[in-house]
This record gives sequence, structure tokens and C-alpha cells, in this order.
Amino acid sequence: VRRTEFFPDMQDKNSLDERIRAYLDTNLYSDISLDLLAEHFGISKMHVIRVFRNKFGTTPIQYLIDRKISVAKNLLSGTVMPIKEIASLLRYSNTQHFSSSFKAATGVTPGKYRQSKHE
Repeated sequence: VRRTEFFPDMQDKNSLDERIRAYLDTNLYSDISLDLLAEHFGISKMHVIRVFRNKFGTTPIQYLIDRKISVAKNLLSGTVMPIKEIASLLRYSNTQHFSSSFKAATGVTPGKYRQSKHE
């Protein structure tokens, strides 16, 4: 009997997949690419993707996008921070890129999302 069978939170926090996720979470407001991840962990880009997808069911970059959209939703509904500043904070190259990424993930533009949360 393994301890992790009864205490799943006790799983190895130092496993590669967990270290990649922790790195992504810690560097959410930085520019991150697969090249950077591969270099940081000393493995190939495909290995980064494979290890991460096997554990979390998504690619590291999609995970990062999902986290950024989640943060954006909180900022849009809980602050008056301009959309341009939110895009910049989350390291989108420009407001249009942020808006299209946000709309692809949520089905609405950031402005419409904010408006719906304040009605």
C-alpha cells in the first residue's frame, strides 16, 4: 500500500510535471515559451509537452493561457483596470491579441465580459 493512495496531496511535488506547473504559475506575468521551458528544465520541447500533458491533460502553453484568462476574468470583474493594462500585465503583445484570445476562450470580448459582470 502506498501513502499516495490514501493521501493524494502527498504526491511527489518535485516531479518534473509538478515543477513545470509550479514554474508556469510562478511566472504567470512573464513571457514564457516552449523554448524557454525546454531550456530551463534541460529537456526537449516535445518532452515538456509530453510530460505535462500526461499529468494535466493539456499542453503547458494552453495551461498558461487558461490561467491568464482566469486572472483576466477576475481583473475585469473586480477592478476598473483598463483592458489595455490587463493585456500588458498578462504579457499579451497588444490589446487586440488579448481580446481575440479572451474571446476565443470565453465567447465574449473583455469589454462585454466586464459589462455583463457589472449589470
